[in-house]
Amino acid sequence: MIIAAVLSILMGVALAVLVLALKPAVKLSPDVELEAPAPDVIYYREGKRDNLRTRIAADTFNRFLAGNSVKVDEVDLNALRLTALESTGSFYKINAPSFRLRDDQLQIGAGVNMNVCGYPITTLVQTTGTFVRKGEIFAFEPTTMWVGSCPVHRLPLFGAPLMAKIIAAQAWPETIVTAWSKLSDVKVSESSLSLTAQ
Repeated sequence: MIIAAVLSILMGVALAVLVLALKPAVKLSPDVELEAPAPDVIYYREGKRDNLRTRIAADTFNRFLAGNSVKVDEVDLNALRLTALESTGSFYKINAPSFRLRDDQLQIGAGVNMNVCGYPITTLVQTTGTFVRKGEIFAFEPTTMWVGSCPVHRLPLFGAPLMAKIIAAQAWPETIVTAWSKLSDVKVSESSLSLTAQ
């Protein structure tokens, strides 16, 4: 009797997580302000873009790869649109991310296309966090993560491992990994990201 009750609860939780994960977040453009956000709606605000800054952003990125300290904003990050940051697994594809810098936090959002038992599913993963030193390198440490409308960070015993798995799934180019490993400080301050070389 107790086992049946526990299984019923677990199945109910799993179904609720699935329903929320498939419920899409409402996308907002960077400059749209809501007068009265709906309490039961999860919003996703994309980072600002300016295609005219692509060349400047590329020069800044090349200085970073060469081992120099750089300071960027979300327009710089989004101008690059690094398709190299897309990643593909056995049943999913994560699209190139969108970045947003606000309130000393970095927001990363990306569309995810999955194939579950032959059924195509599209959802959006968004996470906010900052950078902390872990051993010899700096790592992104998420404080919140939403898959669709599901608050993964609030799931006990499940949220933290899933967040770590999604972050680790990103395939970073070796040139970025090498330059990143040489940083002495990484700091998100208001609406900028400072990468300090050693």
